[in-house]
Amino acid sequence: MLDNETQSLNYVVVNFITPDRKKITDSLKIFKTVGEPYRVNTPSLDGYILDGYRGNLEGVMGEKVEQVELVYERLGKLTIQSGLDETNIGTKQFKISRHANRVQVIELPKIQGSEDYYYLEENDGEKRIGKRVVDPDNFLPDDPTQDVHLLKLTLDQIDELTKLWSKDKKAAVSEKTTTEIEEVENPKEDVAYSAIVEESEIPEEVEQVQVIGGDTDMSLTEPTVLLLNAFKQVMTALVEYEKQGNLTRSQRTRLIKHAKSLLTAVERLN
Repeated sequence: MLDNETQSLNYVVVNFITPDRKKITDSLKIFKTVGEPYRVNTPSLDGYILDGYRGNLEGVMGEKVEQVELVYERLGKLTIQSGLDETNIGTKQFKISRHANRVQVIELPKIQGSEDYYYLEENDGEKRIGKRVVDPDNFLPDDPTQDVHLLKLTLDQIDELTKLWSKDKKAAVSEKTTTEIEEVENPKEDVAYSAIVEESEIPEEVEQVQVIGGDTDMSLTEPTVLLLNAFKQVMTALVEYEKQGNLTRSQRTRLIKHAKSLLTAVERLN
């Protein structure tokens, strides 16, 4: 009996951290007699979900202090937009269940008529309606560490919202195209073009070229006329393809560079 009472104690240090090793709460120590088994529980932390651990959650207490790290990630939030009004939005924080690695099921507000819940998907600022929520009464996010945006819409509202997003996209593309065309038509503002401008002024005929339509001044030399016509064709193609939304970023950049090189060639000929 005396031998058992004089046996030394040791402990396991349990740290609660994020994936980037930031401390969430105070560490915990589990004391046991050397040689006795120990077990580390994984508690639920409000606002976090258990992502994993480092070290041994179970073992036999030795003479060396054991270190265990419980890794938690912060929970995301759920945003619900009802109808087309972007101000009609409700937000809920995902909550952890009694299991540290699971979140509670959410019962979404009841739907009426042809309403349904749909995921809102965004890619590079472009919005689209994603998959439908199959069971609104028992909603669980695919990844509870990410924010989720749901839309509660009727079939008519889906069509209307899709048209609205398409209109906004065309307006944004048109504005961007106009800006890029202005950069091509005003090469003095381009840093790469400044060295050429310093040597000689751009001919007046080049500065007054119209992007679409108009007749070319035939008093110019034949090579210059051909280059100006090529420039107009490139800019016409750029505008038309942008309207259709068929240009990638790299294709747009190449067309603009090609147009600038044609203007450079005209300047050198004159």
